[in-house]
Amino acid sequence: MNIGLIHFRVGETDGVSLEMEKWKYILEKLGHTVWYIAGSGEIEDVLYMKGLHYQNPTNTLLVNHIYRKAEDGYSGDYIKTIYLNYAQEIENELHQLIDDYQIDMIIPNNILSLGWNIAAGKAISEVIEKTGVKVIAHHHDFYWERELYSQPKYRWVEEVLENYFPPKNDNVSHVVINNLAQKSMMDKKSLKAVIVPNVFDFEQNWMLTDGYNSKIRQELALKKTDIVLLQGTRVVARKGIELTLRSMHYMNERLPNYIGKKLYNGEEITPESRIILVLVGLNEDEEYYQKLKALALNEQVDILDVSHRIDFERKSIYGEKIFSLWDAYQLADLVSYPSLLEGFGNQLLEAVYANKPFLIYEYPVYKSYLKHFGLSAISFGDDHELDQQKLAIVTEDISIHVAEKALEILTSSKEYEAMTKRNYDICLREFSYKKLYQLLNELIGKKN
Repeated sequence: MNIGLIHFRVGETDGVSLEMEKWKYILEKLGHTVWYIAGSGEIEDVLYMKGLHYQNPTNTLLVNHIYRKAEDGYSGDYIKTIYLNYAQEIENELHQLIDDYQIDMIIPNNILSLGWNIAAGKAISEVIEKTGVKVIAHHHDFYWERELYSQPKYRWVEEVLENYFPPKNDNVSHVVINNLAQKSMMDKKSLKAVIVPNVFDFEQNWMLTDGYNSKIRQELALKKTDIVLLQGTRVVARKGIELTLRSMHYMNERLPNYIGKKLYNGEEITPESRIILVLVGLNEDEEYYQKLKALALNEQVDILDVSHRIDFERKSIYGEKIFSLWDAYQLADLVSYPSLLEGFGNQLLEAVYANKPFLIYEYPVYKSYLKHFGLSAISFGDDHELDQQKLAIVTEDISIHVAEKALEILTSSKEYEAMTKRNYDICLREFSYKKLYQLLNELIGKKN
């Protein structure tokens, strides 16, 4: 078949774009011709629709008026007219692409669930109704989960969200990424959905040690005997990074007892060994970032921000070597992943692929879905409070437990290897490209 994967943008590092890339690869392995249909994206195989651009000015006007309630002087009737005209423009664009490229199936990603572009939701739903094109609607997030979309200014917007996000159409198969989303779809919309989890290419060797990264610790001012906890995520408040910092305080207190012992990799812990949290992701919340720095100072723990030296791929900027995210995992002894909320957990799959144990806060999707596959982790549990700075905190006993368990695993090559191998084997079976191939083959088969 000719298949169109639809999203606002493609070829970027947001989770939806990354998963679409994986779907495209597998669908092509299944013998289909696959196009991206998007508003932006500087990559091959994109059919552009200006109406879908994430920052389309008409959509920006609608979002500001109906959700953010801007005082712009426009009447509700005028805004509704803009919405209807905009929806018709998008509908016409998509109709034309389906005709020109003989598209047999479309796979909208988040456009029929998130509520960012209500005109696009209506337009695509109308195209589905009028053309009979086959549809697999891939839902990563829902509007009712986001504060921005929870209280629109007008009743008619609530009706749009009810009718089109997602639409109830016998020709549409719905896909979600975890069991909480599956239950939410049924509870909120009385719609059944198939779970297709996020995946990772566990069979490719992305994380080689080579001439480019072999001295990455030295180049980033880290010693071989330092113990590195890698925070691979962006720096935003929901990542719960403060939980790791507080536990590091107790790791530091106990580290003198381990001097002379060997780490899992044969390196000896010395009086000069440091425990360091290395940040490689972009700082997207300056207030939170400053709170973390203040907490690190208070807890007397070390943070090293190397985000300026890490990018999606290797490159050189003004003669300075920039490493890829895969190179960054060469730094890690443990991976810090104490997120308070995640839609799935792609960085978790990366940690498993890199054969690194991980610290985790049992966020809802992990607790209700991922954990039940049998993954082994050093856990902060699933209950936290906020302190006066609105930073997450767990009990002292839990922080101490995490610290002691981390040091135990780091100084036992047998336990380290057993934990990482177990997790890798589970993810290879449940969250690999092979699994995605199997699930998509079944889904496509049911649509034929």
